[in-house]
Amino acid sequence: MHRSKSAHVRRSLEVAALGGFFIAAAVGNICHAQCYTPDTHLVGRRDSLQRPIWQAGLPDRYVHYVRAKKSEEQWTWSACVQMIAAIYDIPITQQQVIKKLEKRQTNTTRPESEIANALCGYAIKRDGTQAWIGLAAYPLVSGAEETISNLSCHRPFLARMKDRNGEGGHVYLLTSVTYVLDSKGAPVLCSALLRDPLPKSPAKIEISWSEFMSRTTLIASVSIE
Repeated sequence: MHRSKSAHVRRSLEVAALGGFFIAAAVGNICHAQCYTPDTHLVGRRDSLQRPIWQAGLPDRYVHYVRAKKSEEQWTWSACVQMIAAIYDIPITQQQVIKKLEKRQTNTTRPESEIANALCGYAIKRDGTQAWIGLAAYPLVSGAEETISNLSCHRPFLARMKDRNGEGGHVYLLTSVTYVLDSKGAPVLCSALLRDPLPKSPAKIEISWSEFMSRTTLIASVSIE
């Protein structure tokens, strides 16, 4: 008997609280792999109301961090795609992603919808098996439980964010979130943990969830099967 995703996440939170290459565009159709052991844990901190802070997402050992070969936004897309592919043992290069995006080696920025449509096909894992990789636009207003469910099952997100001055921006890899449980046991997101592929930027940053939402213009969910 299959429980709903929200029930699955809520149950995992209750248990914890008790102590315990190429991307195919499929906008609006996120394919979720089965997740048996959600990765959530206490981080040893408390918020201003003294509530324990939890973290859900990929452990550092699963993130094969790479920097973008160049500073242009297209290359931050390619670096994040390369990082996600590496999680599933799919060897691709940033140049391959750029070539797929543009049909030529250029840095021209294209609308996100065109990027999604360009990144489609099958990929081959190192063991020779085929993998279907899907990219789907993810609603910015999605609930905390759904976000935690995806990240705790090691499904990271691509996030295009504006600079702090509200201009420009590039793509980050959202690998984890922190959260607390309110008086009813529902999760409240606190912060976003991001991998920044931009050359010379800190490899890993943490910002408040409110700042993340205010700066983010696009979130894309990645599924592999």
